[in-house]
Amino acid sequence: MDRYGEAIAADLADRGFDLELLWEDQRFDFILAIVDRLPRNSAYMQELTDDDAWAEAVLARPDSSKGKPSVRLADWSAELEMLTNLYDRMGELIRVVAMSAGSRPKRAPPAPRPTTALDRVADRRNQARHDRLKAGLLPQNRSGAPAS
Repeated sequence: MDRYGEAIAADLADRGFDLELLWEDQRFDFILAIVDRLPRNSAYMQELTDDDAWAEAVLARPDSSKGKPSVRLADWSAELEMLTNLYDRMGELIRVVAMSAGSRPKRAPPAPRPTTALDRVADRRNQARHDRLKAGLLPQNRSGAPAS
């Protein structure tokens, strides 16, 4: 609260809550529930993402570089979906124009989209199917494990 209290108070006030009253009533779980679900354009998120110490702590975590970037479903809207699709098509168009001039550009990666439980389960199933296929096709090494 010392570091981000003013921003949290402003975000809660925007939602019709008084941080001071919630704090006095010791409604800490309620405060955390709201703060954890604030959109990325909230005052708290602005303060957090401008904090160098927070950035250092995040980047120091061993899993900080894992996975592809994603957008929270709470931040996803019809407008953002359309802009994301336009962004991806623009990348394709730039690639085609460059190819027509004789260049061989790489494909632009698609813009991040929300990842849901369905996406994660489908990815795990696809990976398991791939692993089974690979194990069936590759010769076994001496320890009995599939060769890589």
